[in-house]
Amino acid sequence: MDWKKIVGSIAPGIATALGGPLAGTAVRELGKKLLGKDNATEEEVATAVTGMAAADYVKLKEIDAQFAKDMAAAGIKLEEIDAGDRASARARQIAMKDHTPTVMGFLLLVGYLGAQAFMLFRTLPAGNESIVMRSLGILETLTVMVVAYYFGSSRGSRAKDEIINKGQGK
Repeated sequence: MDWKKIVGSIAPGIATALGGPLAGTAVRELGKKLLGKDNATEEEVATAVTGMAAADYVKLKEIDAQFAKDMAAAGIKLEEIDAGDRASARARQIAMKDHTPTVMGFLLLVGYLGAQAFMLFRTLPAGNESIVMRSLGILETLTVMVVAYYFGSSRGSRAKDEIINKGQGK
């Protein structure tokens, strides 16, 4: 399993940093806290994360909370960096009159819908089920990314839900 997906499911703040300009800082922090090494490599951190026991997930959650506090204390707002990254990509597309993202998005959606229609009306060749399912999973992930690019993601909605839950004592 991809170690960044594991981090993303448990420690969203660190995962946001891993996907942007603070990736090195996030890797160093994970290396320091998980391995006790100041200069751990990304490979070492990946091995540590994929080999974690269930009890270590709590530690990762604590690391994420501390990382968020440290970033806030330093005046770094991960959500703003993430939003700025998306905004600059969209601004570039507009300024360059680049239709590549639109064409790619359209082709991905057509491909995804076509694959779904094929699955509804056809029987898969024996022995190819896992390849087809993996390919559909990739197409589905890319389709979600296209929709998030054009219509926004649910990250803000998730943050709103967390605030409401905290206010209700959940």
